[in-house]
Amino acid sequence: MNYAINVLMLGMKFEVVSDILCHSELTTTQRYARVVDNLRDQEMDKWDKLAKDENDLPVDNEVICLTCENPITKIDTSIIKLKKIPMTCPYCDHSFTYDVDEHKLETKVPVLSIAKY
Repeated sequence: MNYAINVLMLGMKFEVVSDILCHSELTTTQRYARVVDNLRDQEMDKWDKLAKDENDLPVDNEVICLTCENPITKIDTSIIKLKKIPMTCPYCDHSFTYDVDEHKLETKVPVLSIAKY
């Protein structure tokens, strides 16, 4: 059974697997395909949960570039073990460090504060 599931997951054709396992009916081999489909669905559910969890992060965990003010990423502090994360803004190439404990950015380059009107 494990062999059939593994080779089907690798993409071997049903007819070949059926022949190797000496199944007289292709429907016998297709039972293993349902197991493979279920396994695939379970793994894709993990991906969907990760994407949903990422979108549900609180806004205060969003990292925004100090220079161009574009959002760079969201950080889930419950799984991030690093205390300081080096980052580079993909929009303006500004390099900085995000301090997870402080939930703030530490810039490597002095940033001028410009009043907004």
